[in-house]
Amino acid sequence: MPQRGRFAPDLPATVAEVVATGRLRRRGWWRGPRAVDRAAVDHAIDAVALGPWRDRRVGELSGGQQQRVMIAKALASDPELLVLDEPVAGVDAESQRLFRDSLVHLIEAHDGAVLLVSHELGAVAEDLDRVIVLKHRVVFDGSPQDLRARGVSLGVHADDLPLWLEGLD
Repeated sequence: MPQRGRFAPDLPATVAEVVATGRLRRRGWWRGPRAVDRAAVDHAIDAVALGPWRDRRVGELSGGQQQRVMIAKALASDPELLVLDEPVAGVDAESQRLFRDSLVHLIEAHDGAVLLVSHELGAVAEDLDRVIVLKHRVVFDGSPQDLRARGVSLGVHADDLPLWLEGLD
């Protein structure tokens, strides 16, 4: 999933149409959607709480809603591994909460895995199994609890994480 996926304001595609493109790998571009594809699209849209906007053009949505469309598109593809690069950058707190709920749903309901690259882990801090901190090399690899034991929170880190990294070369 792209870091800051934005749709052109005049893109004539609806939320449901964009999310349905996530099924192309499963069904092929030459086949029409089957019942299983429609169900996967509906499920993905509901998982990111965009049901009321399913028939709205994506260019009319807020940045956080557009990011959730991209997450729904990825969820619709039934990924084994979802790779996300800064997925909550620049989105509001409510969208971050819904993003977190979507990832937990993928993991729990679909046995998926998530590789999340982020400077901000507050939205998912309580749901992480493993944290790897990089600064030119791996400087930490362990559980969130082990990182907290070093005095580093995974919430908003205006002070502690950058200071912790300062002394590491």
